[in-house]
Amino acid sequence: MIEEVKSLAIGAILVGAAASTIALVLRANADAKNFQIASLLAQELWNNLSVLGESDWHNLDDLSSGASYYTATTTGGEIQWRQVASGETGEKVMAEGAEYTRWYTLAGVGDPSARKVTIKIQWKKGGEPAELTFIGYLSRFRNEITYMTDWSGGPAGERDPLSLPDNKFSSADAKMDYSGLPGALKISGYAPSP
Repeated sequence: MIEEVKSLAIGAILVGAAASTIALVLRANADAKNFQIASLLAQELWNNLSVLGESDWHNLDDLSSGASYYTATTTGGEIQWRQVASGETGEKVMAEGAEYTRWYTLAGVGDPSARKVTIKIQWKKGGEPAELTFIGYLSRFRNEITYMTDWSGGPAGERDPLSLPDNKFSSADAKMDYSGLPGALKISGYAPSP
């Protein structure tokens, strides 16, 4: 009889340990799933911001540093930014039966062609708030290039940047020879090294 009681006690301990292990594994799987979904939502937002910046850098450059924003897709499929209104926390996204909230902030980095992006994703984990923060940098790398092949207008002195090119060039130095081949500028008195 004592051996049977000992066997039952050992069996109960083993079943309890197994149940605790199973509960821990299930919780870890749920946490991993939530984190994976949050990571995918952050990546989707990052991709949308990249598209906004590549289509027109001013889409991002004109936004206020430190303010919170989220992206929205119009009925026509166009991606636009929206500022988070007072009392809101960001865009609500339902995934796998859980509600996630996402938004981003932008900050300057001392270079007008780059912005620091901080993406936040929040959700509830066991009733407690959980958060994923993703930080990245977007840069303006596509610039319009203008090819100038007509310098016949000659030097125009110091000039502000032009919105449309003309046939003049800015030069504080009168040693520019533009009378040779069309489209060529030559610095007078300059002989290239052999």
